[in-house]
Amino acid sequence: LEELELVDVSSVNPVFATYIRAGPPPAAASGAGGASSGAATPSVQQGLQSYQNSVRPLESHIYFLGHTSLFVVSVQSWRQRVEALIEEGEWLEALALALDYYEKSIRPLEATSVGPHEEASQGRGFVTSKSQEIGDLLLRYLRLAVENAP
Repeated sequence: LEELELVDVSSVNPVFATYIRAGPPPAAASGAGGASSGAATPSVQQGLQSYQNSVRPLESHIYFLGHTSLFVVSVQSWRQRVEALIEEGEWLEALALALDYYEKSIRPLEATSVGPHEEASQGRGFVTSKSQEIGDLLLRYLRLAVENAP
């Protein structure tokens, strides 16, 4: 897996459960610490925190439950990310993302899909369709730029 983006979720202030358990201190429980066998060991309360219900994945979303709100993070394909950038008017970022996808995913396949083998010819369809999608995106941008030119 490739890390595309790192997001700091420390501001979520996640909900957690605290469990208090009473028992001997860890050193006394293991027999260490110089405690004699006949001496009574004092009881110590230990607090444990559990965040197990604060983060839940479901399909392509990850839900973070905070004290004041619920945060949802979506995992998107490259096409969905490009379309989201276009909807926000970030055409240059969308084109840069498409170019990155092309250089990392399609260009290596183009080099390996040239040959007389049957597997290679099956890879050409994938390469052609993805290259076509990126070309269509570039044409959409050019049309928009020409229509809005002064």
